[in-house]
Amino acid sequence: MTMRRQPDITFIGGGNMAAALINGFVNRFTPAANISVIDVNPATDRSRELGDAC
Repeated sequence: MTMRRQPDITFIGGGNMAAALINGFVNRFTPAANISVIDVNPATDRSRELGDAC
């Protein structure tokens, strides 16, 4: 039996779209530990609202 590896996902930009996608991906498609967010502007980085999800 072949085991499939969960994908690592990185978002460039942590705005509304990234937050919505992360909410959909976490524990459905990949574990939260496999998701990372890069955003140069902390004021628009909504991924921080997701807590331990990122």
